Amino acid sequence: MATHTLTTLATAAALLAAVGSTARSQPPAPQPPETPPTHTQPADAAPDPVLPHVRIDRQQQVVELDATVVQPTEEWIELLACSPKTYQYESLLTVHARPNHVHLALLLIGLEPGRPMSWHEEDGRYVIDPPQGPGVAVTLVYEKQGQTVEVRANEWIVHIETGDMMPNNHWLFAGSTFRQIDDQEVYAADVSGAVLSLVNFGSDVLARPTDISNKGGGAMWTANEAVIPPADTPVIIRLRPVEDQHPQE
Repeated sequence: MATHTLTTLATAAALLAAVGSTARSQPPAPQPPETPPTHTQPADAAPDPVLPHVRIDRQQQVVELDATVVQPTEEWIELLACSPKTYQYESLLTVHARPNHVHLALLLIGLEPGRPMSWHEEDGRYVIDPPQGPGVAVTLVYEKQGQTVEVRANEWIVHIETGDMMPNNHWLFAGSTFRQIDDQEVYAADVSGAVLSLVNFGSDVLARPTDISNKGGGAMWTANEAVIPPADTPVIIRLRPVEDQHPQE
């Protein structure tokens, strides 16, 4: 068995172990818009773990996350979505699911994580290792004037200087990392809250294909206020695999 597969299985086991201990501690979230199920799971299929605020459709390869619109207080934004009580001041959405549950859900629809952006020393200088991972399309589902609508995530984000829409709605399943904190191994995104980032935090669950870091040079994107619904609007974040990791559209 390949080393990468072993790593993926080990990660899945670690994340599954966390499910039981966190499922009862999730805060209630605003009720998301209703969407019909896309399929009925076969009777002989292994049941999916219960992940609060997450829905998994293995047949259609779709993961849905419950989220809520927030009002960023910074002029620029560095995330599409973060965990509550982390980066709301520079994010458009808070995700009610734990980041490690988002990771596990993506594993269950067949995706294998890559890695977040990191740095290494080479010839006396630091070199950026950009994020890697399979492409994931991100759309947002919410109620608008009594109708359920689904829009591409990039429609909510524009360039802070030109006003141009962010080029595409695809992210990379970087998969965050595990870190030792107080003699305990923890999923890094559970601490940082970086679920769907626009610049790299190094602990991102889903990252943009960019080498821009949150440590500087990240003041590129801002909210497209003309199309974003009011704060506290419930939203479903819908994640689907894509073949092209670096689409131009």
